[in-house]
Amino acid sequence: MSMRCLLLLLMLFSGGCATLPRDDVRHEFLQGRPEAALATLEKEEIPRRDALLALMERGLILHSMGKYEQSAKAFLKAERLLDEWDYISVSEQAKTLVVNEWAGIYKGEYAERLWIHSYQMMNYLLLGDYEDAAVEARLALKVLDAYETPLKKALFTRALIGLSFESAGKYNDAFIEYKKLAEQLPSERLIARQLYWTALRSGLVAEAEKYRKLLGTTKMKTDPEQMAEVVVFIAHGVMPQKVPADIFIAPDVRLSFPQYPPTDIFKPRYSVIEKGERLQFEEVTTLLPDVASDSLNARGKALLAKQAARASIKHNIAHKVGKENELAGSLLKLAFLILEEADTRGWSTLPETLSLLRIPLSPGRHHLSIESSGIGAQGKPILELKALELKPGERIYRKIRF
Repeated sequence: MSMRCLLLLLMLFSGGCATLPRDDVRHEFLQGRPEAALATLEKEEIPRRDALLALMERGLILHSMGKYEQSAKAFLKAERLLDEWDYISVSEQAKTLVVNEWAGIYKGEYAERLWIHSYQMMNYLLLGDYEDAAVEARLALKVLDAYETPLKKALFTRALIGLSFESAGKYNDAFIEYKKLAEQLPSERLIARQLYWTALRSGLVAEAEKYRKLLGTTKMKTDPEQMAEVVVFIAHGVMPQKVPADIFIAPDVRLSFPQYPPTDIFKPRYSVIEKGERLQFEEVTTLLPDVASDSLNARGKALLAKQAARASIKHNIAHKVGKENELAGSLLKLAFLILEEADTRGWSTLPETLSLLRIPLSPGRHHLSIESSGIGAQGKPILELKALELKPGERIYRKIRF
């Protein structure tokens, strides 16, 4: 009995050796070497339990490189994998109850699931595939509805959902989402133009008039069919990674939880400039660490219950082995103590903030400069859009990460 247990223990240790090289991928990506990050992902044999992580990293890196079609394919695989893994097997559950969470497949935090759809919406909008963007918007809504409280700060995604519906000509759906977004913003005025445009196009005359009045006398109230617009997706900074938090409830019993470390989040301020003049625009920004922390905390009770169950199972196994062989029982307790490690896996290439800028413009030629007061970017444009030829009613999309 004791020898079999020790052999099992060796198998548990060796089974945990192969992991996704996420630190290398993250480092190479943040050093401005996305091709090297992709190469690192592809040269390693990714264990099944980390397959979702690999697809999320791949999708985001390809998106940052402007390879939107390839990025969309990676995220589509991730979505299919999530559908498959939402029905976790008994054997998969058993592994995590005896070893730790690292032994099981990584199924993504609630927030990460939402951001898969967010990046897909951006991919499709940048590709001009508005119908698929609307499909992703509906999938994102399912995640928001399922985890409403922990994801309530995901304003960027809510605005992106409305934009995807609007771009696909589903104006009533867009208006509904903008109404929800307005309830979470300090003032409806911040997205009055979107509310006005979508209400007008939905035939909601009274609602449209209400929001037209909020626009005042600016050119933003011009009939949307006669205006043009530039939409810019801005990713800034880098998402902090999970760290373990340990609690010893006995000298040989440890509970270990993942958490996001407290961090000061710098929210960049953006300016849009043309010929020395600062233009009006709308902005919606999400601080990803806030949403990620809320998402992880929402799983707190379930994590605690599983930790307690695992501690009890390990104690009973070690106790039974110790009855037959005291040394083997002691070694097993030590091994279980070492193996009890928080699962700090996560999507490592995410930015710290995501911002959606909507810039209304008159038809014609434009040369825009977008500046930021963000760290490392102050006083310099982060994006220049030169010689844009915009037609009445035209909307174009751009993205930048800095």
